[in-house]
Amino acid sequence: LGLIRDLNIIIARTTQVTGLAVILSLFFARLKHDNASIQNRLGLIQQMTALYFTGMLNNLSAYPRERDYFYEEFNDDVVDLNSFFFSYLTLEIPFEILSGFLYAIFMIFVIGFQMNAGLFFTIFYASLLIVNAGESLGISFNTIFNHPGFALVFISIFCSVGVCMAGLLAMTLDSFLKAMNYLSPLHYGVLIFANNVFTSSLTFNCSATELSPDGSCLFTNGEQVKNAYHLAVDMTLYYILFSIITVCHRVISWGFL
Repeated sequence: LGLIRDLNIIIARTTQVTGLAVILSLFFARLKHDNASIQNRLGLIQQMTALYFTGMLNNLSAYPRERDYFYEEFNDDVVDLNSFFFSYLTLEIPFEILSGFLYAIFMIFVIGFQMNAGLFFTIFYASLLIVNAGESLGISFNTIFNHPGFALVFISIFCSVGVCMAGLLAMTLDSFLKAMNYLSPLHYGVLIFANNVFTSSLTFNCSATELSPDGSCLFTNGEQVKNAYHLAVDMTLYYILFSIITVCHRVISWGFL
């Protein structure tokens, strides 16, 4: 496939997620424990949704040309659909695993989220699945439309809607949008990340100007933030649904192909 034909694809797949982590580190490192840091954490969790775009960009770097090669080889009866599809997936997954680990390392050790194994692997898991779902979205639309630029318009619309509905920019949705949000991997990734960050072990302090009239801080731990913003979810269910929705994204792309 393209990894052998063009080394630029390797560069694209190994640098885009890591590059995003580096850029976020320049803005957010290191996280503090004052009241302003609460908004910083919420903003940083929201920025995880950019990985959806990154997965799509990974796809644009490789898939359109590989799709055209496949069409020619399929017409010559050299390769069948499943061989192409699963070969592409097999070559894609290792890069997503590597970039997911690097992203988690930056989030924990550079930016300064809690040094907790559970949180580390949650970030890895969420970043891996979101990038994979973005790649699936790219496969679907780049199969429907032959022109990558035209496909990008529709992909960007889907990504943008998912980003806005993920759970932090818009916390209250009407019934239709709320139902549609359960089909988005970003919804699960953002809330899983938030629930693992805002725990009772995460403590906050505030300056004299930030004190409430009764002399207390508005928030003293992460659990209070999670409850105030209504972020609490059934974690086990969300982990399962997150995986199912990501797999469904790839099955849909296989159906289009």
